[in-house]
Amino acid sequence: MGSPVVIERIDAQKDHLRISANLSVIAEPDADNNPILAVFDVQFQKRQNGRAKPIVIAANEAPQQDPDLIAMVADAKRWTRELLEGKASSVQQITEREGLRSGAVRRILPLAWLAPDISSAIRNGRQPQHLTAKTLRTLPELATDWVKQRQILGFAPL
Repeated sequence: MGSPVVIERIDAQKDHLRISANLSVIAEPDADNNPILAVFDVQFQKRQNGRAKPIVIAANEAPQQDPDLIAMVADAKRWTRELLEGKASSVQQITEREGLRSGAVRRILPLAWLAPDISSAIRNGRQPQHLTAKTLRTLPELATDWVKQRQILGFAPL
């Protein structure tokens, strides 16, 4: 015979836990008494630490979209359009409006001139595995020549 069980069940609700317990195990541990069931509702609030990361199980060769990388390229194109159309007067204005660190917008802007096949590959999740938003941020400078871009970013030549 196994150990007696005090906690029978725990149900997690949106704002509380419902705990069902058998108190007879505590009151008279050695007796074969009828169960004394009790239900406790305990208020709680789920807190998330950090940023949630989904767990995705996929084949190694399956495309893996990187939302941060896609957003970074989209930001570069949007900011470039704003500058060219006069909707933003300077890189500094965009930096302040977006609440970014000094130099962040300048490092991201060249992504607006990625080769079309590279932009498409990123959007479709077919970029090289090592190519992430973080690796792009650390590049000293991105070439405007599309052949060199493919080389630097790890894409096969066309």
